[in-house]
Amino acid sequence: MSLRIHELAKRINMEGKDLLALLKKRNWVAADTTYARLGEYLARILSWYEKGGFTDELGVVHTSGYHYTFDYWEAFNEMEGVPSVADYCKRYDAVVTAMAAVFS
Repeated sequence: MSLRIHELAKRINMEGKDLLALLKKRNWVAADTTYARLGEYLARILSWYEKGGFTDELGVVHTSGYHYTFDYWEAFNEMEGVPSVADYCKRYDAVVTAMAAVFS
C-alpha cells in the first residue's frame, strides 16, 4: 500500500505540523544532513511541470505531459521550521543545485 505524506498527516491528525520531524523520530525517515534527498525531490517536482515528467530513484519514468515555463521558482520563502540560518543555507544550496541540474 502506498500512502502519501499528506494523507498520512491527515490520518494521524498532524496536518500543518512538523510531520517530517515525527517521521524521523519514529525512524520512518532517515535524517539526511546534506539535504540531497530534499533537493532531488523538489527537482522532480520542477521536472514534472517543466519537462513533462521525471525518472525516480528506482528508474521508473513518471510522465505528466506538462511543459510549463516558469520565469523563476522560489525554493523557499520562509525559514519556518528551520533550526538555524546555517541549516537553511545548507537546504537552500542542496535544493538550488538539484533544481539547476534539471536544465543542464
